[in-house]
Amino acid sequence: MPYPSLDQYQSAVQNPNVAFRDPALQRGEVGKDPLGIPEPYGGGFAYTYSFKSNGSNFAVRCFKGENQRRQQRYNAISTWMRSTPRPYWVSFDYQPTGISVCGNTYPIVKMDWAKGLSLGAYVYKHHSDAPKMRALRDQFVKLASDFERMGCAHGDLQNGNVLVGSDGSLILIDYDGLYVPGMQQGDGDEIGIAHFQHPSRTEKLFGPRMDRFAFAVIWLSLESLSRKPDLYDKYGTSDNIIFSATDYVQWSSAEVVRELLAVKELSPHVARLGRLCEIAPDDLPPLCDFIDVAKPIAGKVVIAPAVAPALVPVLDALAYDDIRRHVGERIEVRGEITEVHYGRSRNTQREYVLISFTNYWQGPQFRIAIWNLVLPQMQRRPDDSWVGRYVSVSGLVDPEYQYTNRGRSYPRLGITIQEENQLRFINRPKPKPVVQPRAVTRNADILKTIKTPTAPANQSKTPVPQQVQQTTGQQVATPTTPSPPDSNHAGAGAVTAGLIGLAVGGPVGLIVGGIAGFFVGKKIKK
Repeated sequence: MPYPSLDQYQSAVQNPNVAFRDPALQRGEVGKDPLGIPEPYGGGFAYTYSFKSNGSNFAVRCFKGENQRRQQRYNAISTWMRSTPRPYWVSFDYQPTGISVCGNTYPIVKMDWAKGLSLGAYVYKHHSDAPKMRALRDQFVKLASDFERMGCAHGDLQNGNVLVGSDGSLILIDYDGLYVPGMQQGDGDEIGIAHFQHPSRTEKLFGPRMDRFAFAVIWLSLESLSRKPDLYDKYGTSDNIIFSATDYVQWSSAEVVRELLAVKELSPHVARLGRLCEIAPDDLPPLCDFIDVAKPIAGKVVIAPAVAPALVPVLDALAYDDIRRHVGERIEVRGEITEVHYGRSRNTQREYVLISFTNYWQGPQFRIAIWNLVLPQMQRRPDDSWVGRYVSVSGLVDPEYQYTNRGRSYPRLGITIQEENQLRFINRPKPKPVVQPRAVTRNADILKTIKTPTAPANQSKTPVPQQVQQTTGQQVATPTTPSPPDSNHAGAGAVTAGLIGLAVGGPVGLIVGGIAGFFVGKKIKK
């Protein structure tokens, strides 16, 4: 059975008393933007909505597609978490028929709303604070050690699935790919975000070791930022910290790797991470052994893919139809800003900013929306100085809507900024070189350029006979062209026949044609 689209979920959550079976959600209200539209948070396999109900805050995950084993796995995870409580787990309730959309019921996961910045947002905000980077690094060391003792793994440790609390503690969300003891190993459904995963990882790695590469990447990234914070400005995005999926398959030539190898304190671990990229993902050591440079890294060498796994699509901000095909998906959009518009919602008077890439009143338009909850937290507040600059924005493509003004309707698509690190300035793209078409030279054109040689100055000239031409009743004397002497006939014949021979038979044709043309020319009479 096909699952609802983002548009259909958007409509359903606005009527919670009808859509949900859970009493708390029926009485709740979905989080909306200043324009009154539900605001979903993008995820790999689900859309997440915030709900408020009787003073409590919840996250509701609505799935994008079917998974026959989802209920069985969530039941196993729930049972295991109750027996193994940890402060970084968030309590949840899997409801197999939790939401009704278009007459059909679908599963949801209702979770307590976890407070904190995402790992990506926290690093973006504090990457220049070395003590905080080291403290965060140590939190991951503790988490990795705890996972090894318990024999569990998250499966998708990355910027969006790890929250950092106000006290620096870690909170893990999104348990779709979680492995807990008792589950069948080697039988996974996902491979995680490529920027944090081994280049040879497959679903068969599902088991207690599948987080080891991600832990090593995160540890080395934070350790590097504690020593060289400018690395983030060069290599960091909303989807990674400093390493990318491309680096893992081109390790020796990666720019970030060359820069890190030049730092004495970092080079040993950079080399060790490169070693991890070479060996089978199920042979990777625990994080504590990766950190200890005295311990050799052993494992069977595998041939990594020649290219990195496919990442999110990168589209031009002016390619409206292409962007529309990705509604409800996470993509990256790039373009030149043409307008920064500040406004306030009519009903709530909440401030917002819309960033445009074309004239606002010219047909379909993609724009970036920044609402009032994010604006006060931004270190770089949008203003007119942004106009003319190129930006990259990553996020979930919101459903298309029609903006109506003075009786006219304007189609709109956009990405909503939920964290400042989704938006970054990029260099103006270099114009593509214009390749001039090569001139095509024909043999006939070559022959036209050949001029008949003139007679030597000391040679007697042939008398020029008169030829009568009838033109408007008058007789006009027109000289006729004299025949060249024998030597000139021979030279012209040699050149002409040689060129024809070159075109037909190449260098050999040039020689044969030239000789033949010379003797033929000798026989031409004056």
